[in-house]
Amino acid sequence: MSEGPVKRRITIGGIGSLPLGDDGVGPYVVHILEKGFRFDDCFTLVNLGTPGLDLVAHLSGVDALTPDRFRRKQRSPRAR
Repeated sequence: MSEGPVKRRITIGGIGSLPLGDDGVGPYVVHILEKGFRFDDCFTLVNLGTPGLDLVAHLSGVDALTPDRFRRKQRSPRAR
């Protein structure tokens, strides 16, 4: 007996903080997505701010995570 299609849980999390001087792009992206687009129930948009250990709670049970940015590792001054 088939159970039907699996419903995925996808979180789009905005990371950044305007008050702390972090660029705040992540929360802005979440704001734009919330105001301008409709998402299926499987999507969750959340402003994560500057998460620490509480980030784990947001990731628990999520099938896919879309980060709003990546940071390139900088070379140390000795490696130049």
